[in-house]
Amino acid sequence: SSLQLAWRKSVEAGYRRIGVACCRHENPPFPDDRLRLAALLECQYETPRKQRIPPFLGSPGDKESYMEWLKDNRPDAVIGFQAHHYYYLLECGMKVPGDIGFSSIVRDEELTPDLISGVEASNTQVCFNVLSLLNQLVRNRIRGMPEYPTTVLVESRWHEGKTLKK
Repeated sequence: SSLQLAWRKSVEAGYRRIGVACCRHENPPFPDDRLRLAALLECQYETPRKQRIPPFLGSPGDKESYMEWLKDNRPDAVIGFQAHHYYYLLECGMKVPGDIGFSSIVRDEELTPDLISGVEASNTQVCFNVLSLLNQLVRNRIRGMPEYPTTVLVESRWHEGKTLKK
């Protein structure tokens, strides 16, 4: 849902050739790696083929491959995995949002400056829900892994930064 939110906000800002740095974790792989890719495919479904950019699937910190992907695909905007993808754009002399737009799908309130547009997880709400689930398990005397694990989605919020044009 974070990637879909960032995509929608990028389209609303007028970007058409949107590149997504989905990234992949190798050791160990993260369960949501495939979900980000699936979300991207859904977002690109209504995008004309000539505007579709293949995702960047390198590891999150692979700067060299990321820069090569940028050069090969020349997106109007990038939806990056984290803030370092924004800093890589600045390192190669790009003006954000002048030359290229940027938003982050993992916007950490402590590590990401307010100027970066992106998706914020509500860590307080996540903690509240986790404690509520644990409380339920304790009250119902459930031990170990439940037969049917519960999954809760806490929708993320959009942070209106200055890295997408208005």
